[in-house]
Amino acid sequence: MRWRDYLRRIDAELAIPYPERARFLDELAADLEALFQRHRSAGLEEAAAEQATLREFELDFEAIAALNAVHVPAVQRVLARLPGRTRPLLEGVAIGLPLLLLIALVSAKVPLASFLREGGATSVLILAVGSLALLLQLERLFAWFVLRDHTAGALHRNTSTPLYLAAACTLLGALGCYVVLFAWSEGGIDNEMVKVGLRESLSPVIVGSAIATLVVLLHAALQAGLRALRVPDEKKGGTP
Repeated sequence: MRWRDYLRRIDAELAIPYPERARFLDELAADLEALFQRHRSAGLEEAAAEQATLREFELDFEAIAALNAVHVPAVQRVLARLPGRTRPLLEGVAIGLPLLLLIALVSAKVPLASFLREGGATSVLILAVGSLALLLQLERLFAWFVLRDHTAGALHRNTSTPLYLAAACTLLGALGCYVVLFAWSEGGIDNEMVKVGLRESLSPVIVGSAIATLVVLLHAALQAGLRALRVPDEKKGGTP
């Protein structure tokens, strides 16, 4: 594309949320091309026509700042009016509340305390690691789809870390079964104890698999949401 470098430079300075930013850049590219063709029709060489077009469409710092100010999402405007210490607290509550509600809902349907007690320390560790993964996903959901913060810093949070934590939950769940079977194969426990050990290790397997599945589903939903907003692929990948 003829104007790719120019549009990337403008895009890097914009804080307009998607998909409005994508539409603005599409319109800008169309206007650039139309003006370029007029210059070519007037007899300018291609290089001269490009330079003349860019000179006429050069957006200075004040123009970009004005665009960003006009397109600040409503939620960000409201939060900006709050006292300095109130905003982080409110954001933290908004991120953590869905996870607390999920735990409360599960506890109402399943005897969670006894279930975790049966799995022992492994289930507690899985719950801690899984909660961290879910909080990371909820933080991204809040930033991208509630605050509509699509700046480079916010989009570079899109890493594979929650997926790694989900894999850790699954492996920790399977670890209990492995320990029991290994002890049985070495003659450390008899057949009756194997039954008891496998029953107790079933709790971490279920907890780990359930949390890992939820994390993966959330990750897929977030990626689909970014695609629906027309966020470019190169902006969606941070470092793991």
